[in-house]
Amino acid sequence: MFRFNLASALLAFSMGVGTLAHAEPAADAAPLGMTLAELQAAYPALQRMAHPVVAPHGLRGQWRLTDTQVAGLAFETTFFFQGQRVQRIEQLRADAAPPCTQQGEFGAVVSATGLQYGAGSAGFAPQGLDAFGTVGDADVSAHLQASAGSCAIRIIYKPTVLRDASTL
Repeated sequence: MFRFNLASALLAFSMGVGTLAHAEPAADAAPLGMTLAELQAAYPALQRMAHPVVAPHGLRGQWRLTDTQVAGLAFETTFFFQGQRVQRIEQLRADAAPPCTQQGEFGAVVSATGLQYGAGSAGFAPQGLDAFGTVGDADVSAHLQASAGSCAIRIIYKPTVLRDASTL
């Protein structure tokens, strides 16, 4: 039977964040705003996906990298385009074998993406942990999702959109 102990996850999360004292801020938001030609030049291993992935607001993920490193862990990265430019980047690390042992890895990812510095927040989600904030010119979120059949870490990068009070 699968058991996900939130108290243990939070402890592992806080220990993982504290142990990486010299983590660098996220460099994975750099492709935001690139054209397809710029993305292909920057990542020669870029592959076109057979079936596009649709994200919120009609963004289409048609290009991916199968082995992107974040905190020394392998992720699959999908690039979402709108108006000929990268507008969203999603990185996914999935593990189908319970029990979910990625709580420590999640802490390392939060540290590597720069979410524990500056304007970041972390909290419990219904089935995992979430961390989110602004790093440079990007909104970054990391999600640990755990269920009886799988465990996944997802990182999302989007351009920061600043709005003044008159648009609210």
